[in-house]
Amino acid sequence: MARMDTLETQPERCRLADEADDVGIELRELLFGRRHGMYRILFEIQGRVVHILRIRHTARDSVSGSDL
Repeated sequence: MARMDTLETQPERCRLADEADDVGIELRELLFGRRHGMYRILFEIQGRVVHILRIRHTARDSVSGSDL
């Protein structure tokens, strides 16, 4: 939860997710965890609001539009 709280300020610092073009939105990602416990927080920024769309283990396949 603490890692997600960091998105409150400067969420634009996070890179675009590799799937952003495929899903057709400005999908961003924030990584957290270590080694085999690494996760991706996938989110979108709309104005001043950050919408967290998914939290996925990095070992899982890329997301598609239907996953969001």
